[in-house]
Amino acid sequence: MKGNPAISFTGGLIITAVILIVLYLLYLVSIFDLSVGETLQEIENQRTILLVLTIIIAGLTVLVSRRFIRAGKKYTAIGTVILPLLALLAVTVSYFNNFNYHTTFNHTTWQQDMHKPFDMAATLVKDKVLIGMTRIEVEEMLGQGHEKSYGDQSQGNGYVSYLVEHSWTLIIYFEKDIVVDTKLRLPYMMTSIKMY
Repeated sequence: MKGNPAISFTGGLIITAVILIVLYLLYLVSIFDLSVGETLQEIENQRTILLVLTIIIAGLTVLVSRRFIRAGKKYTAIGTVILPLLALLAVTVSYFNNFNYHTTFNHTTWQQDMHKPFDMAATLVKDKVLIGMTRIEVEEMLGQGHEKSYGDQSQGNGYVSYLVEHSWTLIIYFEKDIVVDTKLRLPYMMTSIKMY
């Protein structure tokens, strides 16, 4: 691969592309869930793992490229390092772009549509704003939910859900009519909402 620069570059590029494809396919298989229904936290964890994996791949590729350069294979080194660095750039931009949803709650905006604003719902969940509120306080703040379940009415257990933009659902769980947990979840395909 030392002779022809184009062949050296292409060889490094192809080998790295195959390795990246295999590793990312293994990653996708490891996070695949037929029932879907992932929560915002689960998706954030998956994105964090993807970022860490990409950083490791890029770091290892830089080390391998340095060895190619020391061996006089400059074009192989460039071909080897280019895709992992582009992947790192893309994953990093996507990672930080997807976590930028902190929004102040606005009652008027919340009430305008049946599908509630994603950024507001995500902020309510991430900042645990609703934890500790009563069922009445939640209804005063958020209005009537899309779906309710009172579960064991004598215990005040159950949940209320709100439809959120981009096919998400905000689910608020109650115990003794007090909010104990909130989740922002994608739709289920094969399972149902877990009752508290």
